Amino acid sequence: MLGQGHIRFRAGEDDVAEKCYREASNLITELRQPEPQRVAITNLGLLAERHGDVKTAQKYYLKAIEIIELGRRSVSHEDPRISYFGRRLTPYERLALLNCHEGTLALDS
Repeated sequence: MLGQGHIRFRAGEDDVAEKCYREASNLITELRQPEPQRVAITNLGLLAERHGDVKTAQKYYLKAIEIIELGRRSVSHEDPRISYFGRRLTPYERLALLNCHEGTLALDS
């Protein structure tokens, strides 16, 4: 579902992409899989942002950041903890950008 959502997102088929991401998110939540959950939530934020729904995008990005931070806490040493962020920066970057445009602090949303 995540892959199909991504294909639909890239094709501009936002309604179908959103449905795929929501279905994936629901299933992933049941299965307790944080990494794919982060991807689904981040992508829902990207869709909301694309449609100009800044508040919803911010909420999704904050939720994705929560998932990332929970995972980061389980990494015991500093070097792996730093590299943990490599593929997971999108929600931080998007939230910071949206908040800069609104003049708010990154986590005040």
